[in-house]
Amino acid sequence: AYDALDRYLAGPPDEPTRMADARARLRAMSARLALVHVTSSHPGATIWVDRRELGAAGTAPDTLVLSPGPHLLELTHPAAHDARVEVLAEAGATREVHLEMTPRTGRLRVSVSGVAGAEIEAVSEASGARHPCALDAETALPIGTYRVTVRAEGRSEESFVVQVREDAVESRVATLRAVSRPTGTIVIRADVPGRVRVDGVERAETPARLASIEVGTHRVEVVAAGHRPWAADVEVEDGRVRYVNVSLVPE
Repeated sequence: AYDALDRYLAGPPDEPTRMADARARLRAMSARLALVHVTSSHPGATIWVDRRELGAAGTAPDTLVLSPGPHLLELTHPAAHDARVEVLAEAGATREVHLEMTPRTGRLRVSVSGVAGAEIEAVSEASGARHPCALDAETALPIGTYRVTVRAEGRSEESFVVQVREDAVESRVATLRAVSRPTGTIVIRADVPGRVRVDGVERAETPARLASIEVGTHRVEVVAAGHRPWAADVEVEDGRVRYVNVSLVPE
């Protein structure tokens, strides 16, 4: 009767008078019954009371109606080691019991071919939990299925699914392809011969056509003997040619 009323009140809303009556009946029963509210670090764990031969008593979280006296509670979960606790159930009282279950773990090792550094993340397909992983080293993970993503600067991203098994090492090698960066061209002309620097690096002498310059803003300088240096920020666009005409001022 307690379980039926509890399920009814946890379900969709019903006629207010009926629900109020159900709550009153549940309070009256709670004052007489020995209740144990069981929670776990692994929701969905199966609850066993005293002996497994009696069958499962429910799944955590759940409130159990027990006979007054001592009882052995056992929780089992496919992703964790079993947990047990003794509890004393008392009539008219509700015991709160929380069991921490130790996860079953395996190990994952990911290497990246031809890349010195990479960021690796494993996402559990069951819970969505994110786990950063070490490169070229074993990382302990709860058993289960994971989508692993490997990223590196200037490289394509690689993603794959791996099954982490208990007390085993799953090894994978990722191959990240180099990604070509968009570039443009700068054409520089000056009224006197001079040297051209881009972002502090000397590149050519005027007149100059500088190809394969990465898209973005670059500091361009022109230096000539007997003249004041010229400098400006030049915006390079993908596949475009940027023309720069420079007039140098004599010292």
